[in-house]
Amino acid sequence: MAQKALGDSMGHFTSFCTYLTVFGGTAVFSLLAAKTISEVLIGFGIPATMCSTLIGVGLVLWPFVMLKSPMHFWQVSIVATVSTITAVALILFGYALDAKGCFQHSAYPEFTPMAASNSLATIIFAYGGHPCIPTIVHDMKTPQHYFRCFLLSYIALFVLYTPVSLLGFWIYGDSVSDSIISSIQNDTLRRGISILIALHVFFSVLIIVNPLLQASEHLFRVKQEFGIGRFLIRTTVFWIIILSAACVPNFGVVVNLVGGSTLPLLVLIFPPLFGMCLEVRQKLEDDGAKEDFGFQSSRFLRDVPLDISLDFFDFLL
Repeated sequence: MAQKALGDSMGHFTSFCTYLTVFGGTAVFSLLAAKTISEVLIGFGIPATMCSTLIGVGLVLWPFVMLKSPMHFWQVSIVATVSTITAVALILFGYALDAKGCFQHSAYPEFTPMAASNSLATIIFAYGGHPCIPTIVHDMKTPQHYFRCFLLSYIALFVLYTPVSLLGFWIYGDSVSDSIISSIQNDTLRRGISILIALHVFFSVLIIVNPLLQASEHLFRVKQEFGIGRFLIRTTVFWIIILSAACVPNFGVVVNLVGGSTLPLLVLIFPPLFGMCLEVRQKLEDDGAKEDFGFQSSRFLRDVPLDISLDFFDFLL
């Protein structure tokens, strides 16, 4: 879409932002899996550090990243969905148990621009699944149903995220850390939720990282079949992500970084911008314009119709 709207340069820049987002998202989910698994192991009396658990997560996932695309491991999405819904139900049950005791002692932080910025970055990260959409649509059995699929998906995400986030903040206040699971007071319930979330993010890593792996194969012109080329490329990319994640103390930092940098471009700015440019390009072509409509085209800045610009800003508002 970026290439058709503003030329090859913008297409390459958008691809860079997309793959950087996938890189950061994979690191976040890997760190979250390592954090939850290490907490479960420590709860059972097994010594485990965040770094060692992260390496273990990488070793277990390593063979599975060799699978070509999500269509070859669609079962993991079902497991991840079921585990997430179950975990949310248990979290809400934990809220009900803790509400009376914890709410009386909860305190709420003052509103600051930095807190608002971090919150917005987290929200954008939570709902910003746009970079993976082309790969998923390509692998769908009936791609023409993609709008229905993603509409239902985002509605489901809203239904799951909203009560967990709002009720969690209302009950526990500023004691909430990067993971709301740590605030659940019942040890058995907290371990069960951690196992379910670990199961979810464990399999989600395979889905999130796949577009980056396929793009790397395309860049180095590796055959679309399992072989030494795929093994070397995917191994290198995957372990660069894991080792980079090992350098970060907690996943909240990466969430704020990705949610506040590349994702706002991909989610909030680029889609309406490219849509407007494509509409302008179509109008120029209808008027008989023959010159290239690229990122450096001065005619774009000179001949944008006022009504289209107003429609664009109305869309943003």
